[in-house]
Amino acid sequence: MRIGTWNVNSFVNKTSEVTSEMARFNLDIVVLSETKKKGRGSEHLDNFLHFWSGIDKAKRAQAGVSVLIAKKLSKFYKNYNAVNERIVTVTLTIFGLETVIIGTYAPTDDSNQAEKDSYYAALSKVLTEIKPSQEVLIMGDLNARIGKKEDSKVVGKHGEDVLNDSGERLIDFCELNGLRILNGFFPHKLIHRYTRERPLCNKNL
Repeated sequence: MRIGTWNVNSFVNKTSEVTSEMARFNLDIVVLSETKKKGRGSEHLDNFLHFWSGIDKAKRAQAGVSVLIAKKLSKFYKNYNAVNERIVTVTLTIFGLETVIIGTYAPTDDSNQAEKDSYYAALSKVLTEIKPSQEVLIMGDLNARIGKKEDSKVVGKHGEDVLNDSGERLIDFCELNGLRILNGFFPHKLIHRYTRERPLCNKNL
């Protein structure tokens, strides 16, 4: 099974591009973040099922998160829950295990503390509702720089050097909930550790 995440910086008018790329890379499950798609719901998009959760339709477009699942996996689908504009969950039976995929788009590091607190409170509540028999996979843009550690069960040694406030929060959250940040536990090429926010921004994510 091939999975991935993508910060699309607005899903509006990009549906064909996204589904084409998923098909090109033969992806089964993808979490899209910063979709800016309002409301909540589900729909069929080409050969994929699309579940999304966004801000109220009366408000200015921001945040938003989606989960796209290949239709060939539809027989394994159980349910979905649009939590808020930053969190959506989809439950599937994967390899015989009931698995809750939590798609998420966290506040940026320069967001105020109250917004970060509210986000992690909502994410914590979602975790408390997961049954002991279920597996959990959190995917998306966590907007955190977590550094690297040699002897940590949460952070691997194959990350970058920088640790910021959002990274510390994410690490604390994972330690409290028995989670691991998996992309630090295997090596990456340097080009795969960063993405540019926009051409003239000169800011790494």
